[in-house]
Amino acid sequence: MSASLNLRCARASLRQSSFQSRPFLAFARHASQSQPVKISEAAVPKVPSPSPTLDARPVPSAPARSRSAPDGTLYWVALGSILATPAIVYFYYEHRKEHMRVKKEQMLNDTLDINGRIGAVQEQDILALLAPKDIKFFEDYIGIQQDQIVAHVSRARAEAWTAGLQYPSVSALTWLRPYLAHHPAHDEVLQRIKAGASILDCGCMFAPDLRYLAYSGAPTENMTGFDIEGRFLEMSYDYYCDRDRFHAKLIKADFFDKSPDAPLKSLEGSFDIVWTPKFVHLFDRPTQIDVCVELIKLLRPVPDSLFLISQNGYPEAKEMQVRGPAGNSVLKSNTFFLGNESTSREIWAEVERRTSTKWDFSCRLLDLRTIGFHKDDGSEYKRITGHNLQWIARRL
Repeated sequence: MSASLNLRCARASLRQSSFQSRPFLAFARHASQSQPVKISEAAVPKVPSPSPTLDARPVPSAPARSRSAPDGTLYWVALGSILATPAIVYFYYEHRKEHMRVKKEQMLNDTLDINGRIGAVQEQDILALLAPKDIKFFEDYIGIQQDQIVAHVSRARAEAWTAGLQYPSVSALTWLRPYLAHHPAHDEVLQRIKAGASILDCGCMFAPDLRYLAYSGAPTENMTGFDIEGRFLEMSYDYYCDRDRFHAKLIKADFFDKSPDAPLKSLEGSFDIVWTPKFVHLFDRPTQIDVCVELIKLLRPVPDSLFLISQNGYPEAKEMQVRGPAGNSVLKSNTFFLGNESTSREIWAEVERRTSTKWDFSCRLLDLRTIGFHKDDGSEYKRITGHNLQWIARRL
């Protein structure tokens, strides 16, 4: 009984594996499409039926597939894909366009267009930007009465503009008022220059701060200013009407010129005070560190040498992208950094490390709106440029 059962199981297994083999299925499909072949019953060995107790199930043969018509499922999938392709492409490009729009808007929020006329002060607003002591400076030093100030300032701006000096500082009249007069170190600077100390004004343009010191009684012989545009320096004499009495040395110089005969090279170690208004902020953060390292080389390497900054800042310090031909002609890169108190201390700590020097450093961020120096007009330029970052670094 056991031997008979094993034999039947072996035959059933053989029968099942034979029916499932690929050659057999191929043969079956071929046979289904061919003329029937007569085979004598004697040629076919008779295999006993398996016992019902083995639960042997017949293996169904593969369904015959017609070669003349495609599979139904694949046909509809392919057709659906073809019909859906235009919609997929459309939605992809719409999503991509929206993504680029949002990205561009975000980038513009951190971008300033500093073409010359952006942020321009209108003639009717000039007097409103002047404090009473500024008006008195015009009257006493320049010899211009209050009712002539607007015409005098507008004429100087137009002259600079037509001469090709189409910088934002020209149209925004950053040279209209002395920023040093509102710097916490002003009184000390004035007293030290009166006592014989020397000062260097970096990127001085029309040199309004040096003129204000002269107006306050400081001798001009110990004053030096430099700017990359020599035309500003020449125009300043006509603007202030002081060619015969202002004896400061105004030098045309490129700060980044490091050749042996560069104008600033011979001045290293010459000054008690280095004053940098609206200058260092023109660069990205790493370059600002480089600039400060080079600027303090112009100071005497003695205690109480002063390094002073007055520049644009921002409460939430940020790198700003720059666009516009005026920006490309002034800056060394397409970004500049607007710092705050915290980042200023970090920058100066790096300056100390790189120069192996020690300084007493303090700074503050002044909202110019609070002192009447700034008037928003709804533009991004005005929103960003409404803060003045002031540094005092005293060598120990």
